[in-house]
Amino acid sequence: MNDTPSGGAFDSLAVGAWSTCAVRRGDGEVVCWGDTSVEQLRPPSGVAFASILSGNHHLCGQRRGDGAWLCWGRDENGQLSGAPNATTVTAVAVGAGATCSTLSGNGRPFCWGHDDWG
Repeated sequence: MNDTPSGGAFDSLAVGAWSTCAVRRGDGEVVCWGDTSVEQLRPPSGVAFASILSGNHHLCGQRRGDGAWLCWGRDENGQLSGAPNATTVTAVAVGAGATCSTLSGNGRPFCWGHDDWG
């Protein structure tokens, strides 16, 4: 890709189906490049992130400070809603159409988004 950002350093990188995003070191801003026709290239403004993960048409990022997970992009199957409270999440995995996390306390998976196969 010739449109990758130059200069600066990044703390987290997420590669999706048609784009790549990174968390810029220092200010936590998410910078994206790739296919500009998809919504995942427009992360929430004014939010500092610690890390990001990518699905096909959506990304999720862990906000600095409180550790809450925010998702953005296409919401074809509920990928953007349903994230559990930040204090109950121990790990997050983003798939093509769904996102899952493990919950502290019981360690059980909690998933939201596409549910074709249960």
